[in-house]
Amino acid sequence: MVPTARPDRPAGPLVRGLTVLRHLVSSPEPVSATRIAEISGMHQSSVSRILGILASEGYIRRTNSQWYEPDFGVLSLSTAAVKRFDLATKPYDAMRTAARAHPGFSFSLGVLFKGEVLYFLRFTHGHEPETFSAPAFPLHLSAPGLRLLHLQPRPDALATLRLSQEVRGWEQPTTAVPDSPEELLDVTAGRMVDDCLVLNMWSSPNSVSAAIPVAAPGEVPTALAVAGPAGLVDAATLASWLHTHVDAVAESLRS
Repeated sequence: MVPTARPDRPAGPLVRGLTVLRHLVSSPEPVSATRIAEISGMHQSSVSRILGILASEGYIRRTNSQWYEPDFGVLSLSTAAVKRFDLATKPYDAMRTAARAHPGFSFSLGVLFKGEVLYFLRFTHGHEPETFSAPAFPLHLSAPGLRLLHLQPRPDALATLRLSQEVRGWEQPTTAVPDSPEELLDVTAGRMVDDCLVLNMWSSPNSVSAAIPVAAPGEVPTALAVAGPAGLVDAATLASWLHTHVDAVAESLRS
């Protein structure tokens, strides 16, 4: 679930509507008006009114008398919107070239938005590219997300990690993942190789991932990431791959 809105910021009708929609979209199962009211701090009558409007417009649907879940309107809106982002179009050739050069590994672009990692142009040689995805993948396990965190002042990075922890939990799929946001920032700072964050056997004992910032003025902070099976290449090799391709990606975004 998304965290409750900050109490010091007045919430108008649009903000309240978006808050309800975000709760529904982020939930792994249908949600009731009562539950949304509890976690958002909104009055249940206001939540019920918003749910009715969203349902009538096709953004959510009622599964039974009291439970709601997202409907096709959300997909239609997001599909149309993603085409307006340069990250989904301009680096296409550069990302395809990177994936072709390193079969068995996937390349993607990651951005960080309110504690969530959004992925653009995920390419794996021999597979259809994925233009955009926003998987429910915790920030503390994401190489591009964590590399971008290290561009922020430490207090801001910690606040972002805690927000993600509140929403996604703090899964530790391997012993490499530290117990707290503070320790995680320290540990990942020590895993930098030539400006790249390399996470070996981090989110899985069988995988490795790495990420480097993309220098593209005017764009939201973005990282080029590579991921694949652990044990095939070392950290220095992954870093060299990223350096080989990151300039082409940045140039495509500047054009």
